[in-house]
Amino acid sequence: MVKLSKQSEWKTWQAFALEILVCALLFTAGGYMQYNWGMVGLVTTEFMFLALAIGVAYFHKTPLKEVFPIKKIKLKEFFGVVILTVAGLMLGMMGLGISMILLPNSMAEIQGLSDFMYNDTSYLFLLFSAVLLPAICEESIQRGAILSHLRSIDNDIVIALIMGVFFGLFHLSPLRFLTTATLGTILSYVMIRKNNMVFPMLMHGINNFFSVSVGTLSSKAGSTTDSLANINPIQILGSYCILGFLAPILFVLAFRIIDKENYNKKNWLIAVVISAVIFAVGIGCTVIATAGSEQIFTQNGTFSFSAEKSATDAEVELKEDGTYLITCIGTVREGEIGVKITDENGKEVYNKSKEKTLFVNDMIGLEAGKYTFYLYGDEDTYGKDATFNITFMRQGKGKKSSK
Repeated sequence: MVKLSKQSEWKTWQAFALEILVCALLFTAGGYMQYNWGMVGLVTTEFMFLALAIGVAYFHKTPLKEVFPIKKIKLKEFFGVVILTVAGLMLGMMGLGISMILLPNSMAEIQGLSDFMYNDTSYLFLLFSAVLLPAICEESIQRGAILSHLRSIDNDIVIALIMGVFFGLFHLSPLRFLTTATLGTILSYVMIRKNNMVFPMLMHGINNFFSVSVGTLSSKAGSTTDSLANINPIQILGSYCILGFLAPILFVLAFRIIDKENYNKKNWLIAVVISAVIFAVGIGCTVIATAGSEQIFTQNGTFSFSAEKSATDAEVELKEDGTYLITCIGTVREGEIGVKITDENGKEVYNKSKEKTLFVNDMIGLEAGKYTFYLYGDEDTYGKDATFNITFMRQGKGKKSSK
């Protein structure tokens, strides 16, 4: 890695001390500001880190352009960054899947973060506070000030791994540690190879843009965090592995574009092998998670709501007590639709509140008996068609129930 002009004054141990200070500030001052000021507190926290990063450079009397090197990038390099970001997101999903297996009771953390960011916060302000500022401020302290203390280490991979662990710890989240540590490792390695802050800043910004956009859409459509928490985490990991098995191949492609001088054709073979292993793990996890599950019934099609016919229903008889999985996807052009379940006495045992775009993936504990499933709409749906698909399955082994 490129050394600073005063590298001897940037001690390796100081990187660890600075990381501890950053985490302490985030936990104390940052926590206080965000708890009391909300998203404005997040903004002030980001600027606090930017000021600290610049202060460290002045403390070591090193030119800012060395600690925070900014250079132009080519258009093809930008596309390489996009590809690398997609690969990082894929690996991040797998990291989250593993974390959900190791920490099954920590999903409330994601719900809390979602409530903090997306309740009464405009999308434009989110782009500023959660996309632009972290890309500049967090990269300045992490890939700028902290990483510069490690430039004297001769092994680039060791530096990237240390910085990955630092970035994971920086987010103060056991559930998101693997995801953020993976991202931090990639960001650091790109910085090491290119010595250009533009690369990690762009990648960080694109990554957060995707997360904020998906989070905003999910919050408008209705939170699915509880649903995610109720799904077998092994099944989630399997799905993430299947969705992201091409990540290693995308990594090779991205670095072929970004860092052509260090390109090695053998990396393609390694990437293909790793991708195959990830895909096999995904299939294996899916098989394990769904072993013994039985489909009770499925219903799909288009339903036209009216004042006389405001709901479509289906009856099932469950032969055994057990845990059941209901999945439902429904859309309507106007109005809102919902899905509910009543027992044979008409008592409501489940209800997903009405949404314009309905997404349900919930585990429900039910006793043996007869139940009726309803897809229903409000008055605004009258005269409108709703497209839907409902699937109901028993989790684990058991006898098949009839309609």
